[in-house]
Amino acid sequence: MFHARLTFRVAATASLLACGCAGPGWFAHGEYPMSRARPATETSETRPSPPLEAAQEAKAQNSEPSLSKVLDDLERIKYQSPSDFKVIQSAVEDTSSLFPPELQQLYKDQMVGLAARNQQPQTRSTFEEQTTPPTVDPALVATPQHVAVQARTLPSPVPVTSVPSSVPSEVSPASYVQEITTDAATSLPQAAFVATHVSDVSTAIPAQPPAVTPAPVVAPTAVPATDQAPESVAKSIEPGQWSRDVEKALTSLMADLARPNLDKSEHARLEVMRRLLYVVTNQRDEAVSPIDQLDEDEREYWKHQIHGLLVSIDTEGKHPTTRRAALALRDLRTATDHLANVSTLDVRNLTFCREVLSYGEYRVFDSYTFRAKDEVVLYVEIDNFAAHPRGDSFETELHSSYEITDDAGRRVANVVLPVDKQVSSNRRRDYFIAYLITMPSQINSGSYRLQLTVEDVIGKKSNHAAIDFRIQ
Repeated sequence: MFHARLTFRVAATASLLACGCAGPGWFAHGEYPMSRARPATETSETRPSPPLEAAQEAKAQNSEPSLSKVLDDLERIKYQSPSDFKVIQSAVEDTSSLFPPELQQLYKDQMVGLAARNQQPQTRSTFEEQTTPPTVDPALVATPQHVAVQARTLPSPVPVTSVPSSVPSEVSPASYVQEITTDAATSLPQAAFVATHVSDVSTAIPAQPPAVTPAPVVAPTAVPATDQAPESVAKSIEPGQWSRDVEKALTSLMADLARPNLDKSEHARLEVMRRLLYVVTNQRDEAVSPIDQLDEDEREYWKHQIHGLLVSIDTEGKHPTTRRAALALRDLRTATDHLANVSTLDVRNLTFCREVLSYGEYRVFDSYTFRAKDEVVLYVEIDNFAAHPRGDSFETELHSSYEITDDAGRRVANVVLPVDKQVSSNRRRDYFIAYLITMPSQINSGSYRLQLTVEDVIGKKSNHAAIDFRIQ
């Protein structure tokens, strides 16, 4: 905006100087007498002189008010008398063809550059080049009577990337900073502006970027995952090579097991991996050998689990498919029983019932709303309990208790339930308990929670489940 306003000032003054159109009162009354401007090329072609001498000579010959004073008056008229300012603006637009060619080109460049800058802001990266400042042509030194601009053909304007914060009133040695804007699509530098200030006029001369030869665009090619083509890789693998590779893996695994200071858990894990490789190579006896680093239940679990895999594979084809499935399922169930012994006790499906018929079959209440002293059946299912063999039978022992708390967490009842101890010829799988309980006699209306805790005495583990109800 500053460049546009400054350009308008210069254009307005140049128009008034060139055509003598109607203007403010200070032109009509001769407050600022005007002298005819010298030709634009006089100082540069006939009498070149250093910049400082040219400026001093211009200052000595100038007895008239400065151009900046005229521009200040134009600014003041713009705000104090908008109608007069519009007359001046209209006169400038009507007589723009009378501007000197240099000012016309300057005006167009500034307007196009400013518009492009406002429409397409770019991210730029700047760097400073330490160069010797060029010699200022005396033709560029302006006096209050005229503005000398060397005529040249300017390239197509490029969006202005920097705006000077102030315009110096005198010529000073310039520190040239080239700002290079990179095109994200081509990664090539675009033309940048080198700002040069002459008197009250600021011009932006596009700096010529260094010649850059674009690198040829090469289409990306797929990089194969291996050095050989898939066909050649397939041809290089011989039938049956996988079994030799498994034997090599076993040899490497045995070397890992022989490492000193191997902790117990890592040793047990590697032993499991070794037995799985024995399954692949069909070494049946080695595959089901006990793992001494594991506890009894874990050791039995892996023994039956791996034996079930061997039966399922049945490399010798001794049994039909259905028979293999039945034999494998027997081993997997035994493995599951041993795994349950070392698993967390599972207490689930806690329910208030009217009647319990069998595992998973019971009659529930329409709603869990009771009165004091009501009798209800508390149904719960237990899994992952321990059932260690005792001779020819299996024994389980569960201890249970419950407590009732109100919605504030205060305990209103705590009851220990009868011990559930059972002995069976086979290991029990569908294990449930049905307790007949009575609601407390001294209990207020409101919301409550019953939490049942079950302890597996043989497995030395416990867990709990909770259910909400209301008292009316």
